[in-house]
Amino acid sequence: MPNSPDPSKHQNSFFKELVLINAQANPPEEWRASLKLLVSALLALILWGFLGYVAVFHLLTSRQFAQKVADLPAADPARVAQMEKAMIGFNSTVQTLYALLTPLATAVTGYFFAVSGSSRGSFELAKPALPERSSEPKPPEA
Repeated sequence: MPNSPDPSKHQNSFFKELVLINAQANPPEEWRASLKLLVSALLALILWGFLGYVAVFHLLTSRQFAQKVADLPAADPARVAQMEKAMIGFNSTVQTLYALLTPLATAVTGYFFAVSGSSRGSFELAKPALPERSSEPKPPEA
């Protein structure tokens, strides 16, 4: 249909206008600071979320291994040793993930707070003015 408007052109022009309006309102330094702040916040949230996921997965899998070892007959020491070996391998893998993710998430979070502490502009909140206090005491209400 030659007369129907293309929706992608409308979306592109909307985003172009949005970027132009914000680019005119904010200097490039504020754009860079805002981008650093948003990217570091997103990355920190993802890393802490993944670390939490690893911890929960470790807990659930350890419980599952323990249940399987408890369900094995005591007369089968080869299977018990095999399950314990698998549990030891799993625990060492998870400990490696903890050792990698914890400092990484902490560093990114520290970077986020450093950037947010040094940023200015739209991220600063104005302090509300406090009402003036009179030095005269109020008369008691009857």
